[in-house]
Amino acid sequence: MKKKRKTLTEEEVVARLRTKYGDETKGWVVFEQVASGTGAMSRRYADAVAMNLWPSKGLEILGFEVKSSRGDWLRELRSRRKVEDGVYRYCDRWYVVAGGPGIVELDEVPKNWGLLEPSGRGLKVTKVAPELSPDDVERIFLACVLRRAATAKNFTSADALRAERNRGFEDGRKFEYDQVRYELERLRLVVAKTKEFEKASGISIEWEGDVEALGIAVKAVVSGNGKGLSASLNRVRRIEAMATELATEVSSRREAIEAVVAETEDRL
Repeated sequence: MKKKRKTLTEEEVVARLRTKYGDETKGWVVFEQVASGTGAMSRRYADAVAMNLWPSKGLEILGFEVKSSRGDWLRELRSRRKVEDGVYRYCDRWYVVAGGPGIVELDEVPKNWGLLEPSGRGLKVTKVAPELSPDDVERIFLACVLRRAATAKNFTSADALRAERNRGFEDGRKFEYDQVRYELERLRLVVAKTKEFEKASGISIEWEGDVEALGIAVKAVVSGNGKGLSASLNRVRRIEAMATELATEVSSRREAIEAVVAETEDRL
């Protein structure tokens, strides 16, 4: 049974927008809940606004409207003129960002809007937003952006904290995985080397046996003490040869004695 994809909350979507467009090393900054005006002049909010601060990138401004339910999106479609009368007017491109599949159908997206959807741990561009012809930025809108910038500087949002916590968790999990993988590789190497030793020596290592004694013997051979061990083995071999020779002589004399005894018995 195919697992149903989770629908992201607005906070989770905005966190992904920050990850995608909040890279200051590339000139981007992201602001949340930006209004088109302050006080009585505040008419419509954009859930997020991303601005590139590099002149070489045209100081581009992107606006985002986040939708986490089908009903919310359909209401937005019915009042899209109100949307386009707000922060939209100052943006070079405008995107609706769906929190999950089935919330926004591609053929429903207005031709002058783009569409972003969740993909893995990030967001993908399902439809590229066309370039708009924005109005010149008014002081009232600039005041809204600066207010959001001041708020972002003094407070860390809950979703930012959550994102940092999740990033730390993922980093920790990756570290543990790498450690386990390293230990497994070491274990495989030990097993392989043990088999090589058993094959070359003819000795089967039983883990419940006297492994320490075997280790001491091997150390004696590998180190300088191997000469003494070799001499002892040679002495044992010489003694074994002498014992074999003696046993042969005893056996031969026994046969001679038995022959004399038999001949004597016959004479009697």
